[in-house]
Amino acid sequence: MRCIVLPEGQAPWLEPLIESQPGPWLRLSPPELLRRTWMKAAGTSAPRRIQARILWRQAVGAWVASRLPKGCTHVYAPSFAARRVFSAAQQIGAQTHLLEDLPDLRRLGVELDQASAAHPTAVLLRRHRARGADLATQQAERELAEEVFVPSADRMLAEKRCTPMPCRRTGPTAQNRLPTAKLRGQSSAGPRVLLSGLPVARSGSYEALEVLEALPEITLLLRPSQVVEPDALLKHPQVRLATPAELALEGVDAVIAPAWVQSSHPVLADALALGLPVVATRRAAGWLGLDPDRLLAQPDGKALLQALAASL
Repeated sequence: MRCIVLPEGQAPWLEPLIESQPGPWLRLSPPELLRRTWMKAAGTSAPRRIQARILWRQAVGAWVASRLPKGCTHVYAPSFAARRVFSAAQQIGAQTHLLEDLPDLRRLGVELDQASAAHPTAVLLRRHRARGADLATQQAERELAEEVFVPSADRMLAEKRCTPMPCRRTGPTAQNRLPTAKLRGQSSAGPRVLLSGLPVARSGSYEALEVLEALPEITLLLRPSQVVEPDALLKHPQVRLATPAELALEGVDAVIAPAWVQSSHPVLADALALGLPVVATRRAAGWLGLDPDRLLAQPDGKALLQALAASL
């Protein structure tokens, strides 16, 4: 029997993982109402919610560890819910599989420092530094895991069996894609380019602004968000919020993800399935296998401009 720890009840990797492995499966998850109550108590502050999510996962891991069935042969657990569960799994001889669905916190701190050095006025980049205890927990989980599912090639671990994170292509495919004329922007306003992720510095908003200065014919579409960085981003004449249809890539000509940090961007896979140009950093592209001309080694406005201009 394969046992899977689900702190949030659902996860994008859940169904693809179950379909890829023979059963039976046992899902170990606390009541969703309890999780919502926990997160509500954390308030709206992003740093507090991030820490609350980590603590919740650790609490769920401890709860599952005390109830792990002896008939379990394989244990799967996501980041920060695995440490105690894997220790219990080893006691009963079960194999341990870690799903690293959260960022590598040590690398995240480095990436945020790099972004902050490039954009010293971006206030949000000075937040979200990990606690030493969380760094230690993440390292311990890796040591206890026999297999680690990682979100991208640059997250591969030395001396550890690593596997691409299970994922499902949810967007349109070649079989049901719309006609090109309906997919691509046809208005006189010029090409429409969607910025993947929140419109903040860590997602590459400053680099996207650099592109606008050199490509005055394009319109940059932003995902609606409570925070926008820089503050004047939405005041730019070439920038506006994306409509619901545009968020579903209708009428969009390209998608960019010049992210500074490790992050998940499902819309990139949807765009590729539609045949739309995608330009992204390695930290955002995951296992997508982008064309080398559209894969940025790091966030860079000039490189982004060159790749996007060649794609439109």
